[in-house]
Amino acid sequence: MKQGSTSKALDIINELNDAKKPLHRVYFLLMEGNDYLKKQIENKIKEKALEETFEAFDTITINGDTFSLNDFELAISCPPFGKKKVIILSNAQEVPKQVLKKAIATKVPDFAVLIVIANSESLPLTPEKDTMIVDDYSITDKMMEDWIVVKVKSEGHEISKEAISEIISRLDGDFQVTELEIKKLSLFVGKRVKIEKKDVENVVENVPVQDIYVLIDSMLTKNREEALKLYEKMTHSSKPTPENVILSQAMKNLSQMLFIKDFVIKGTKNSEEISIYLQKIHKQNLPKYIVSKIAKSIEKYSFEELFDKFKSLEDIDIKTKKGEIELPFAIKLFIESA
Repeated sequence: MKQGSTSKALDIINELNDAKKPLHRVYFLLMEGNDYLKKQIENKIKEKALEETFEAFDTITINGDTFSLNDFELAISCPPFGKKKVIILSNAQEVPKQVLKKAIATKVPDFAVLIVIANSESLPLTPEKDTMIVDDYSITDKMMEDWIVVKVKSEGHEISKEAISEIISRLDGDFQVTELEIKKLSLFVGKRVKIEKKDVENVVENVPVQDIYVLIDSMLTKNREEALKLYEKMTHSSKPTPENVILSQAMKNLSQMLFIKDFVIKGTKNSEEISIYLQKIHKQNLPKYIVSKIAKSIEKYSFEELFDKFKSLEDIDIKTKKGEIELPFAIKLFIESA
C-alpha cells in the first residue's frame, strides 16, 4: 500500500512550471513510465530548487546498485551550498526492500528534495507526508496537442491545428523526437510567426512504423539477415531513423500486437471494437484497418512467442537506460537473439 499523493506526469510538470506552487519534499517516479516525461520532471525540479551557481554541488545522484544507507543519510542531512539541494536515488528497485523502506523513512529536511526512481513493485510505505508519487504517464491526443503548442511557443512561434495533427500522425506521439522536430521547424520558418501544415510536410519525416512491423516480423520468423539489413537501411539512409526511435517504436508495436492477440484469443475479432477499446483504455490510437492488418500478420504466432519477444526487448531497454550496454549494440543484440 502506498502513502502519499498520486498524480499524472503532465500535471506534475504543469505544477512545477507554476512559480507560486512549492516543491514537494519527495517525488517517486515509477520506472514503468515515459522516459522523456520522467527526465522533464527531474530537470524541472532541479530548475526550481537549485541556484545555477551551485547546481553541480547541490545535485547528488545515488545509484541503487551501489547503495549505502550511511551515504544516503549523510547526503540527506548535509546542508546545501545554495538554498536547496536535490538528491536523486536511481534504480531504487536494486536496494533491498527493508533497506529502502528505512531510507525513505529518513526525514527529508526543508532544504532538500528527494527524487526516487524505482519500479512500482519495489515501492515501500512512505511515511513522509509531503510525498508525490507519479504513477500515470498516459497521454491523450489533447495533452499531446497542448504540449506541442507550449513547445512551439517556447521557440517563439505559433502553430496551426492542421500542423499539430500532421506532427502527431507522422511522429506517433514520441516526445523526444517531436521536440527535436519542433526545433527544426522553428529554424525552417525563420521570422515567420506561424507554422503551417505545409511546413511539417516539408520538414518532418514519418516514423517508419511499417518498417518496424517488418523488422519484428523478420525476427519472429528468425530471419536475422533480413532484420539486420532493414535495421542498417533505417539507420544509414539519407534521413536516418534514430536508434531510440526504433527501440521505442518496436516496444510499442509489440505491445499492440500482444493486446490484439489477446483480444483474438478471447474471441473478439471485430477490428472496430478492438480499435475503440485500445483508444479508450490504453490510449493507443489504432485505426480499424491497421488493427485488421496486425491481427492477420500475427495469426501464425502464439501469445507466448510475442510476449517472449516483448520481455526480451524490455530487458534490453532497461539495460540501455542503466548504461550497461550502448543503444546501437543493444538493438543488434535483440535482432541476433531472434
